[in-house]
Amino acid sequence: AAMKLGHRLVGMGMGEEATQAYDAARRCSQTDDELLPAVEGGITASRLCADWERVRASCEERGSVLARLGVSNAACDEFELYAVEASMLLFERSSWRDRLVSLARSDSQNTGYRVRAATMAAMVGDNNYDGETIFAAHQCVEATLQDVHPDDLDALLFGLVFHTSVGDPHAVRDLALRYADLSRESGEKRQQLHGLRRAANALVRIGEHDSARPMLEETLELGKRFKLPRQVFASSDVLLTSYLLCGELTKADAEVSRQSSIVSADANEVMRAMLRYSRTTLAWLTEDRSLARSLWSEHRRDVHFNQVASDFCASLGEVALQVLIAPTALSKREVTRLEDLYARGRGFGRQDINTAMLCAAMKCLGNEKNALRLLREYPTFRREVCPGLFGGPIGGPARVEN
Repeated sequence: AAMKLGHRLVGMGMGEEATQAYDAARRCSQTDDELLPAVEGGITASRLCADWERVRASCEERGSVLARLGVSNAACDEFELYAVEASMLLFERSSWRDRLVSLARSDSQNTGYRVRAATMAAMVGDNNYDGETIFAAHQCVEATLQDVHPDDLDALLFGLVFHTSVGDPHAVRDLALRYADLSRESGEKRQQLHGLRRAANALVRIGEHDSARPMLEETLELGKRFKLPRQVFASSDVLLTSYLLCGELTKADAEVSRQSSIVSADANEVMRAMLRYSRTTLAWLTEDRSLARSLWSEHRRDVHFNQVASDFCASLGEVALQVLIAPTALSKREVTRLEDLYARGRGFGRQDINTAMLCAAMKCLGNEKNALRLLREYPTFRREVCPGLFGGPIGGPARVEN
């Protein structure tokens, strides 16, 4: 009964309630054969809730159950991909690169699974400013994609990830709009939430903010309707990024307030770090040194995330705070490290504000010549197909709305 209830609740988008139902099914399980579907159902519910710590832990538990049952790794094991997804969204270092590429290349896997493995490999590459992995994933499925229906969700998502990160940015808008439409029509609540947000995120990455925002508002409403606060946070984060990149600071401040409320009730280290970076960016754009001092004085763990993109943004945010309130305390070694990471990531999109922050830090350290060179070169690498507002001096944007 608990299993059936869990399935029904997932179908209704009620992730928290479904998790409780699957937990009840686990408690009632008397054998590993009974436990396995309860654990797998719980993973499905946790993905809907965007509870990635629980997804990761439950995938590990599932592996233990399978081992006790004497079941070896099966072909087309979706849960292997779910474990990678959870690790990626927790900003952890992925040791899965070779495994994912191997799965994408393997003739023993079906077409859909190969494309999904390639997509996960490309996402891991994207989050680590690793174009080589993204191109390797593309090579694995390039021929296969020619035979897949153009409206196949898996194929569309792979194309969306590939073109957003390293392919043709001018191809992204049509892919994103089609992917969003099909996600809406899927009837699956998690696909609607994740699909619309992924499409919107791709659009923000290439500077198509006006097309992205209605999708984000839609996902926010879905998240609120289904009482999924972490889904709301994830959608709010993309919307907040859009507002910051466009200099719409009043709207950005409202999203910061929304996220602060969610984080105060339920958050992990990643959510706190994302909110801190956004608040730091807001302080930077408004030159709000009071906010910068408040952020700097907060109890702060010196967290260095293992994913390159998240580590770069979190670390650069701390440097930006120092530029605002204590420029003489800047570490030349840290800024040099960030210059190296920036060189890897400047062509992956959403680097307008980061470029301004890094150039300002370099200037504070007396390296104005290289800062100016970096700023001159940036338009060559800039991913966005729209001009953006950040064409002003090193210190910040050309113009913003206060």
